[in-house]
Amino acid sequence: MQAARGLAASLDGLLKPKTQRWFSLRAADDALNETHDVKLWLRAAEDRLFNAFYEPAARFLQRSAEVDLDLVVFGTGVLFIGERSDASGLLFQSLHLRDSFVAENADGEIDTVFRVLRLTASQAALKFGAQKIGRRTQEALEKDREDEEFEFLQAVLPRIDRDAQRENATNMKFASLVVDIASEHLIGESGFREFPFVIPRWDTASGEVYGRSPGMLALPDIK
Repeated sequence: MQAARGLAASLDGLLKPKTQRWFSLRAADDALNETHDVKLWLRAAEDRLFNAFYEPAARFLQRSAEVDLDLVVFGTGVLFIGERSDASGLLFQSLHLRDSFVAENADGEIDTVFRVLRLTASQAALKFGAQKIGRRTQEALEKDREDEEFEFLQAVLPRIDRDAQRENATNMKFASLVVDIASEHLIGESGFREFPFVIPRWDTASGEVYGRSPGMLALPDIK
């Protein structure tokens, strides 16, 4: 356990040190990168992005550390990058591997995630709206069982049938569908312009989707 934490901390310090700028932005056109005004704009954008990452409410430090530990122990980590409920900034969330199911596209890139959310009836009503949740979840609210827990499935995957000229929620590049599992009820459909998950994998063998970790070398001794 100590070795796993040490390796995760080393990854954090090497890849994203808190004391220095560990990323930079560039234009696709190299000629633009030499333009003074473009340099100023990119620098300002880097500052905004850095501040958005390390704003305490974004929880980047905590969640990325959790993903680092999953990566070195299990070989795969799942990080969701979204917005806070009040749309005031970024929100990072680490997903437990037992609740996350991923798939690759034809190019070997992960572009599909199914995730299970466990919410109480009151939490679901606040997150999705009391009128949108399923019948069984609504009944729990009505019968003062607001602390009863329910499972919800969110599927994020490429949207094949869409109008690329329209940028509303149901025509974005990636679809997001949420289902109230117990009630077998579709709560709603929205979307993302870009894939909102970062899924590092330590190592993979041919044909594998989920990664292998250094911890797996020690698995026989652990058993």
